[in-house]
Amino acid sequence: MSDFAIEIKNLSLVYDLGTSAETLALKDINLKIKNHEYVILFGPSGCGKSTLLYTIAGLMKPTSGSVLINGKDITKMTAKEIAVMHRKDIGIVFQSYNLIPTLNIINNVSLPLVWRGAPKSLRVPIAKRLLKKFGLEGQENKLPQEMSGGQQQRASIARSLVNNPPIIIADEPTGNLDSKATKVVLDILDDLNRIDKKTIVMVTHDSSMFSYADRIVFLKDGQIVKEEVNSAKASQKAELEASDNKDKSTHKKNEEFANAISDYFLSISELHLKDNLNKIIVDRLEGRLNKSSFAEILQRPFRDGGLGMDKERVNDIERRISTITYESELLKGKTEEEIKETKMSLEIGELRKYLLEGFSKKLSFVQIKRLEEAISSYIRGAIDDEQFKKLVSLSEAQGGVGLNFADAFVFLSKLQLVLKLK
Repeated sequence: MSDFAIEIKNLSLVYDLGTSAETLALKDINLKIKNHEYVILFGPSGCGKSTLLYTIAGLMKPTSGSVLINGKDITKMTAKEIAVMHRKDIGIVFQSYNLIPTLNIINNVSLPLVWRGAPKSLRVPIAKRLLKKFGLEGQENKLPQEMSGGQQQRASIARSLVNNPPIIIADEPTGNLDSKATKVVLDILDDLNRIDKKTIVMVTHDSSMFSYADRIVFLKDGQIVKEEVNSAKASQKAELEASDNKDKSTHKKNEEFANAISDYFLSISELHLKDNLNKIIVDRLEGRLNKSSFAEILQRPFRDGGLGMDKERVNDIERRISTITYESELLKGKTEEEIKETKMSLEIGELRKYLLEGFSKKLSFVQIKRLEEAISSYIRGAIDDEQFKKLVSLSEAQGGVGLNFADAFVFLSKLQLVLKLK
């Protein structure tokens, strides 16, 4: 897949070519628009910005040059191929809404799905979901003329999204709206770009809208005269992307941890509960379930959507999760260098107490110090799994902790759970 949603190369368009009314509308346009980018085409009336937009959409054919949508040159497509592209790749929002006056709103919004052959049982739920998303719930059976301009434009945007295209192009979408409705529509387009990762190309002559775009392309007399990058928006996007990546990384760690915990607590005959238990543990870690709700679901009968566990077992799971979460928080936020260079006496001591929780054998002072040394070496990355188990199971005379291999395996498993959440 191309890095660019749209590539325009040496594009020119002449109206009434070869006649006395010949007019140069676009001249040698070169423009690349990245996937998920928000670009505004800006300029005075008659500068060619709407013509360029309609050429991108395949609604107008250039005199020369090419337009690539997701790597495919639409200037070489047949009318049928362009129609298919419109159904899949591009959603169009017009200034004049272009809703069909004889169809109610839900039928207007779902119309592109009719052209794709989708049954009514599929069309209606999709259209309803989009109408709800844009604050039009309860308006499904109204005709367009029974709604305000802002409501009609939101319905128009919903219609452009019904096939879930990656690209949305909008021609003066707020031109007929008051300031309040304008902000609603602009916020919707902004959310579609930031949250839903849609590529947005919008034509406007209103410079107050620049803050929404990643880039502004200035046109005059059918040519691009300059481009400006919105550095504030770029900075915001970078921060949001970093936050999103961090959330995804944390979620993956939580899933791995939940998987390990469920392996520990479920018997072979209970493996059918694993997916449900994993999800419930992740919900607990990410704050969607508090302690009491977590316990209630685990104890709830299976027929009622729970896991049917007894109270003692549930308390054991909660206690184990709480302990490991606490231990991992001690290490969280520390860089690899900090872990290697800092003594971390508190953290190592707490981890040692955690490993010995429920351990029946009494350790000598020397054994405790050697266990802490093994823990420290392991979390610093100085020794691997096998070396940790060897240190724990070696005799005291050989410089080890002096426990057996089974104890070493249990200790290692407990440490690994903590590090999964670090």
